[in-house]
Amino acid sequence: MYWRYVQEARRKVARFLCKVCRLTVSVLPAFVLPYRSRLVSEVDRYFTAMKAERRNLPWADTLRHYWRQWCGHAPALRRTGWPAVRPLAREPRAYWRQVGTAAGSLLRAQVQVVGRYGLSLLRRYRCHRVPTRV
Repeated sequence: MYWRYVQEARRKVARFLCKVCRLTVSVLPAFVLPYRSRLVSEVDRYFTAMKAERRNLPWADTLRHYWRQWCGHAPALRRTGWPAVRPLAREPRAYWRQVGTAAGSLLRAQVQVVGRYGLSLLRRYRCHRVPTRV
């Protein structure tokens, strides 16, 4: 167990040692993005807002950085063919909406892409990779 700050609040996060790969794995709640201090709902609000509105949102500078990460990461996620909606949107904002809609919510989308593809909504992390068996 360790403590992590999410939106200025301390939260307990469970940790486990993987017997296969010997890595410590943290189990984050679905509303938290790995290595990010802002909630999925805040990220969604920024990503779907119009340009003028985005500037006035709290944490706009941080969320702008997340947006750049999404734009760079979306093609990798799109290559997985997920979600099973055709055609997959090419424009990052439209694809973001498609991901959330197809999963029922962005919280569910985060859980699904980590579980199926070892990807977060914003990037791939070492902790999401499935270890190769020896």
